[in-house]
Amino acid sequence: MREYSITVVDPQSTVDRDNVILEENTDLHSPDGSPWWFASFISPILGATFGPIATAFSICAMLRPWLVASTNVKDTAEINSRDLIAVNIIQLCIAIFSNLNIILGLLGKIRYRIAQLSSIVGYYASSFCLVGLVVAASRVQEEQAAELAWSQSYYYALYASGIYFLLASLMLVNFLGAHFLGLKPDITQSTALLSLLLCSVCFLTFVFLGALIFSHIEGWQYQDSVYWADVTLLTIGFGDITPETPLGRALLFPYAILGITCLGITLASIRRLVLDRGELALRKRRLGRMRDELLKRSPQRATISLCDRERLTLVFAATRAIQSKASRKWRWTMLAMSVGAWLLLLFGGAAVFVRCEKQYQAWSYFDALYMAFVSLTTIGYGDLAPTSSCARSFFVLWSLLGVPTITIVISSLETPLLRITYYMRRRIESIKMPRFRGTLTIGCGLGSY
Repeated sequence: MREYSITVVDPQSTVDRDNVILEENTDLHSPDGSPWWFASFISPILGATFGPIATAFSICAMLRPWLVASTNVKDTAEINSRDLIAVNIIQLCIAIFSNLNIILGLLGKIRYRIAQLSSIVGYYASSFCLVGLVVAASRVQEEQAAELAWSQSYYYALYASGIYFLLASLMLVNFLGAHFLGLKPDITQSTALLSLLLCSVCFLTFVFLGALIFSHIEGWQYQDSVYWADVTLLTIGFGDITPETPLGRALLFPYAILGITCLGITLASIRRLVLDRGELALRKRRLGRMRDELLKRSPQRATISLCDRERLTLVFAATRAIQSKASRKWRWTMLAMSVGAWLLLLFGGAAVFVRCEKQYQAWSYFDALYMAFVSLTTIGYGDLAPTSSCARSFFVLWSLLGVPTITIVISSLETPLLRITYYMRRRIESIKMPRFRGTLTIGCGLGSY
C-alpha cells in the first residue's frame, strides 16, 4: 500500500491540512493489481501481433515436404505424405477461423468473450495438430536418420505450434482473470488493436506473397524466398540471395518501397499501442482508484472541513502526482522489459545459430553473436549469414521479434533523453558569464588603440 502525502498551502485558511492522505490500493492479488492488469493489457497485443505470424508459418509448413533426402543435395528425393498435407490444411483453416474471430470481436460483431474463447480453442487445436505431425515425422526420421534431413517447412511447423500454444495460454489467463477476478477488457484500445492486427496482416502478406512471386521469377525455393523477403523488407540486406533476372530487379523497386512503408506503419502501431496507450491506460486506472478512495474516505474525515477551493487544489495535486508517477513507471517498465528482451534475443539467438550452423559453417559463439548483433541493428554486412534450413527458418522468426523490440527500446529512451537534454540546457543557461569592465586596449604594431 502506497500513500501520497499532500500539503495544501492557503494563507487565508486556518484548517490543519498537513498530511492529507490518499491511499492507493496496489494489492498484487486484487483484480486491480498490476500483474493481472498487465496480463489483460499485453495478451491482446501479442495475439494481434503473433497470431498472423503463426498462420503465415503454418502456410510455409504446408507448401514444401518436411523431410528430404540428404544423400544427394543436387537431386533430393522429396518425401511427402497426404496425411501431413490434410492435417495441415485442417489446422490452417482452424487458425484462420480463430484470427477472424478476434477481428470480429474487436469490431463488435460478436461478443468479445465469445470470440476470445473460440480463439483459445482454435489456437490450442492448431498447436496440438502440428505437435502430432511433428511427433509422427520425427519417428520416420529416426528410422532413416542417415538418409533424411529436415527441411525448413518442418521448422516452420515447430515454430507455429509453439506460437499457437503460447498465445492460447496467454489468452486463457486473460479469460480466466476476467471471469473469476472481475477484470474488464479495455474497450478504448479495441481500435488500436484492430489497427495493429490489420497492419501485421498487411506486412506479412507483403513478405509471404512477395516471396511466392519472386520464387517463381528467380527459381528459388519458397522458404529461401521467404528468408530473402524478410532480410530485404527489414532492411538487413545480407546479400547472400539477390535477384538476378531483369524482371526480378525491376519488381524490387515497388516491392521494397511498399513493403518498408508497411513495416514502418506496423512499427508505429506497435509503439503507439504499447507505449502511449499503455501509459494512458495505467494513468486512468490509477486515477480511478484515487477517486474511489477519495470518495470512500471523505465521510470518515468529517472533522476536517475543506472549502471547495482547497478540495479542488488537493484533487488537482493528487491527480498530477499520480499522472507523473504512472507515466514514469510505465516508461521505465517498458524500457527495462524491452532491453531485457533485446539482450535475450541477442545472446539466446546466438546460441541457437551456433547449434544450427554447427555442421555447415562451424561458427564459434562469438561469430554467431557478431552476426546476431549486425542483424538486430540492421547493419547487415553479409560476411556471416545463415545457410542451413534450421538457421534460416529461425532467422525469420527471430528477426520478426527483434525489430519491434529494438523499436520499443529506442522509443522508450526518447523521453529520458529529452529530459536530460532539457536539464543540461537549463544548467547551461543558468551559468552567468563574467562581465568585463573598463577600457579594452588592443596593441597593434608600435601604437595602441
